[in-house]
Amino acid sequence: KCEVTFKQPKNIPSITDPNRGVNGTGLRLVLSDEEPFKMVYLNDSTRIVLRPVKGGTFMMGATADDAEAEADEKPQHEVTLSDYYIGQTEVTQQLWQTVMGYNPSSVKGDNLPVESVSWDECQQFVEKLSQMTGLYFRLPTEAEWEYAARGGNSSKGYTYAGSNNADSVAWHIWNTTSLQEV
Repeated sequence: KCEVTFKQPKNIPSITDPNRGVNGTGLRLVLSDEEPFKMVYLNDSTRIVLRPVKGGTFMMGATADDAEAEADEKPQHEVTLSDYYIGQTEVTQQLWQTVMGYNPSSVKGDNLPVESVSWDECQQFVEKLSQMTGLYFRLPTEAEWEYAARGGNSSKGYTYAGSNNADSVAWHIWNTTSLQEV
């Protein structure tokens, strides 16, 4: 199952349009091909930077005592993943425009993450991108996303990627009022 996922703070109302996805939520790509490279160029100005993630086994989900976790994040369970590559950043509006021929984002900017896209549009995007490059792109599974976000097999046990303080590693609703460049 492939999804665009995020953790919605309990005190913030959801901004969801069933036809357009979640405003402000971007997407990343996974490359399932085993070729050893990190960049895919679509043209002179558009590229995808991919980072290798060494597979491994980790405890996925939330612990029973995590009061902020949703019910579907429990129980914590062991998951084993193979090696893969993941996009270094969210998909940019420039990349989306190059592949799809339009930009659905509500806030425009070439280096801003594409947003306001549905799951079906994301599936069309990865299919077109795969056809353009001859490589097999897809969305990350929930397990791949969580594993990469926790630092993969180099994880130091942080809550967020590289820190227990979200402000030091991410833009989110409490430390910015606008979309930030990838």
